Amino acid sequence: MVKEIVMPKLGETMEEGAIAKWLVEEGQAIKKGDVIMEVETDKVTIEVESLVDGDLLKIVVGEGTAVPIGTVVGYVGQKGDQLPRKRILAQQAEPQIQQAVAAGPVENTDTAPAETESDEIKISPRALKLAIKLGVDIGKIPPAAGKGRLTAKDVQAFYDNMNK
Repeated sequence: MVKEIVMPKLGETMEEGAIAKWLVEEGQAIKKGDVIMEVETDKVTIEVESLVDGDLLKIVVGEGTAVPIGTVVGYVGQKGDQLPRKRILAQQAEPQIQQAVAAGPVENTDTAPAETESDEIKISPRALKLAIKLGVDIGKIPPAAGKGRLTAKDVQAFYDNMNK
């Protein structure tokens, strides 16, 4: 069974932390209590221990990246376990989308292919930006018939139907 590694709350006032350094590599076996990463807060750098035994299956948040507490930063499980791809995709895309939102209006890019693997959700960059802005779970949106890829129209239609 796959377990999430989340950014821990290491102090009363801590709202986010940065991965200063991963002390294990993907695929490496870890035991409960092993130090797996160093987290940097606004006041101190602290070693974080694993809460479970298993293999580090995936590092989602790289070194030097600050994320809010509770954010999934990696996954532990057994070799061959299936990772929750949809959640990984959304988290990996969010920093780029937040930068795009801050930059202002975006041209229609529904025709541009999204970078995907065969078992990932196919979604246009514009649609992903809209889904994050609206707070919509892209895993629940069916693509328009025959397209196989989510567009901004799919996201908007799903959101509108949710809020009827």
